[in-house]
Amino acid sequence: MAPAQAGILAEASSEDAAIARIVARLSSEYVLRLLQLTIEAFGDVRAGLVGQAVETANLAHFDSRNDWGRDHVGSDLTFPNEARRPVSVARLAESLGLPLETTRRIVQRLVDQGICLRVEGGVILPRAAVQRADIGAAVAANIGYARKFIRDLQAAGFTEAACFDGTELAAQDSFAARVAARLSAQYLLRVCQLIAAVHGDIRLGIVAQTIIAANTAHLDMRGGEGWRYANLEDVPPDEVRRPIRIARLAESLGLPFETVRRYVRRLTADGSCVRVKGGLIVPRQVQERPAAVRGSVANVSYVRKFVRDLYAVTTGLC
Repeated sequence: MAPAQAGILAEASSEDAAIARIVARLSSEYVLRLLQLTIEAFGDVRAGLVGQAVETANLAHFDSRNDWGRDHVGSDLTFPNEARRPVSVARLAESLGLPLETTRRIVQRLVDQGICLRVEGGVILPRAAVQRADIGAAVAANIGYARKFIRDLQAAGFTEAACFDGTELAAQDSFAARVAARLSAQYLLRVCQLIAAVHGDIRLGIVAQTIIAANTAHLDMRGGEGWRYANLEDVPPDEVRRPIRIARLAESLGLPFETVRRYVRRLTADGSCVRVKGGLIVPRQVQERPAAVRGSVANVSYVRKFVRDLYAVTTGLC
């Protein structure tokens, strides 16, 4: 084990270290599903993340309340514009780790499309945008994805997930479903910060994460050997990784083939992925980099918070 990785392992709690790898694989599946919903609702990855970050900031003042702001919503279960606290473009750029000018351009595009609205003090995701059918469909779809994520965590022995009995996330048209979508967006944004820290660019990172997920998904299927690679120290070796072809990668990301091929060229140039017989893998050594190890440890705490908050919402509001 490299000295840097040993130091990070020493800092992590034994409980977190024991499940960090398997939690990372399970959460990757959920995160990629959330990204697909985001892309479908906002058009592309970065616009989707900016849109999610805007609404997260707009409604953050309700998240510490037991009722999650329920008294402020209308009959359609969405918040009026006056209840939304605007966020500045500079704050958005900082929270997403994007250049200020890039964030400004994306925000302007969202404003031109009517998805975001400039108000005094910054920008909001207005009620009209949240009422769109594609946003409502994403809220409903997230319930199914979150339920699967919780079940998978339960099967992996994740302590906090044991409190769910599988029925709390059933109400797809409830206010709880809307709050659950907010919590999912918060978790997604946190994970994307980790991904960007490892790969230096959020889009490159998402492509790399999709490759990793494809390489290792079979390990956690019924009868798989995911239990062998649960601990922070137990990174799946390259020989157990199943390669993915660029065409399949492009299809799963909903991106043009040539766009994905350009990203793959950049990832292979810096050693973040390699070509093998049958396609691409992200090699073990990449997941052993200090930034990746730190990300795996941080992700466990992010998942714990997400599960705890989700439980609080579903038991209190359904």
